[in-house]
Amino acid sequence: MIIDLLPDYQTQLFGKPITTPRYSTVSRQWVPRTQERHFQSVRLCGQSGLEKWRTTIEPDPSGVSRYVRELSLGSLDTLEGFDSHICAFANVRAVKLFTCSVLCSPSVVESLAPLRSTLVRLEIHAGPTTPSVITSLLAALPRLRHFRAHYLRILGNGDVTGLPSKVPFFEDADSLDLLLKGGASGTLDWIPPSARFRYLWIDSLSILDESGRVQQWIASSARVLKFLSIKADSPCVYLNLFSSILLSDCVISSQIAVLYHWTSRGAPPWSPYNS
Repeated sequence: MIIDLLPDYQTQLFGKPITTPRYSTVSRQWVPRTQERHFQSVRLCGQSGLEKWRTTIEPDPSGVSRYVRELSLGSLDTLEGFDSHICAFANVRAVKLFTCSVLCSPSVVESLAPLRSTLVRLEIHAGPTTPSVITSLLAALPRLRHFRAHYLRILGNGDVTGLPSKVPFFEDADSLDLLLKGGASGTLDWIPPSARFRYLWIDSLSILDESGRVQQWIASSARVLKFLSIKADSPCVYLNLFSSILLSDCVISSQIAVLYHWTSRGAPPWSPYNS
């Protein structure tokens, strides 16, 4: 017999929920169920966070790593020495990278490649990278359906030489969510004009050349596009983009369900990220 913390019990007091932890003596047979609840989402910050996980948890596919569905990694310079543990995350479906300079290195592609059979969602927040690394990473994850990049800083002056010739994500993705960090033109050149998306969010669009690239995506996605959200920093960019979209026969005949000017941070409630 062991002592374990059962799921929180919620009651009502004066109309407000009160959370009361309940402790109980339970059977060892309950351990896997409890581990599954506790390890659904794991966040490791900094190299020290990786080191604590590496020295505490065995990289065993039959261990607690198999319960992880969402893995968040923050402030990392390298994933060296952690590859064997990533292989143990056999059922992870979402990976979030926060302010990770490791995105500048091609090694991140090899590190995350073991997740190719399960990973369907990738989020990158405030990380520097290059067109070659980011497209190689997307190409290495054939089951990827949702990609979110907020404040992604593209290095290399928009150089798109040496990019993978085939990236499945760009051919039939579910959703692309970009919050652009203003700067030089060429920020979007790593995404081909023929890319197709069912859900498209673009926040802080500020460059006329970039609005032209977005217009090409919309034309390519016309038959599958279900949701479109564009936020432009400049009314000029916004009006220029949408006037051309609304006058396009291809877009008018498409199955766009919602045309929405999203002004708040975060995804709308019907976003796949909120599922």
